[in-house]
Amino acid sequence: MTDAPAPHSPEGRERGDRTLGSRRLAAMLPDPTGTRPAYRRLARAIAELILDGRIALHVRLPAERELAAALNTSPATVTAGYDLLREGGYAYSRQGAGTWTDLPEGRTPHGVTRLLGPEDTAIDLARAAPGLPAEALSDALARDAPQLAAHAHTPGYHPYGLPDLRAAVASTRPWPTSPSTSPPRRPSPPTPRPVAPGRSSPSAR
Repeated sequence: MTDAPAPHSPEGRERGDRTLGSRRLAAMLPDPTGTRPAYRRLARAIAELILDGRIALHVRLPAERELAAALNTSPATVTAGYDLLREGGYAYSRQGAGTWTDLPEGRTPHGVTRLLGPEDTAIDLARAAPGLPAEALSDALARDAPQLAAHAHTPGYHPYGLPDLRAAVASTRPWPTSPSTSPPRRPSPPTPRPVAPGRSSPSAR
């Protein structure tokens, strides 16, 4: 097993205990029948899961023996598959810390965990609440605090959207309009024309 971390995987990248269980990973993998050898098929399947975002970045993969038992295969197959992932840049290992998912240089995931910037400024969308710099929060509060009083008399819930946002959208329309406080009304059905006595309506003919 290679214990050296990936070149772009700094110390402390493993934040918290983000471990993917062996049974869960086994359920995500496709049917084991197919291309041989088995370790290449395993490595290719895990790499595809990383690329499409179904496995997040910097998540610890199951231990080789645990995954081998879940897949009903030999530990040597899983070890060889993990080695292939590390060689391709899709995983890295550290002594005593297991094997962690990663991406090779120049590759970005194309699923829900797509990166929005370079490696050093990447946003990990696998987390529900990414961190916010303290200065950004202070600037936002200082900018928006004077406007809070204008909303104090409202319940804070606007079923048809924020009034300022409705006004901004209305101002972009190419035709004269104004922000509506109610949903658009459906057109009324046409009024039937009166029929003269002694004549039948066209629909009755």
